[in-house]
Amino acid sequence: MNTGNAFLWVDEEAERLQRVRAGEIIVSPVGPRYPKRVPDGMIHDWAGAAFIHDATLRDVLQVVRSYGPYKDLYQPTVIDSRVKDASATKDRFSMLLIHKSTFLKTALDADYESRYISRKRSTFIQRLPGDSHPGRR
Repeated sequence: MNTGNAFLWVDEEAERLQRVRAGEIIVSPVGPRYPKRVPDGMIHDWAGAAFIHDATLRDVLQVVRSYGPYKDLYQPTVIDSRVKDASATKDRFSMLLIHKSTFLKTALDADYESRYISRKRSTFIQRLPGDSHPGRR
């Protein structure tokens, strides 16, 4: 597929779209430079896609934006989760994460920000003949 005309990330590659439509959840690093190594850690930037049959965007956002139950849904990794601030287009929330291995136990207290935006772009603009169109400026 031509990525210049793709509306969604999943539409950029025909195989990716086919896999998602078949029910697979697809996750991939964004760009060739991720994950990026930094002292004592790594920076990740990921994109993902899933198809949820018979669900509306409102249904999905209602679940995704309910941060309080994350501690119940994603146990045992998420120990606590709470909303710090929420608006129509941006949420701030925190999670206390824990990772247990045989010899180590690591806890992370993390703050997150999610933004919900709608992007629009013109696909066609044409000047009408004459100086103006009746009823428009």
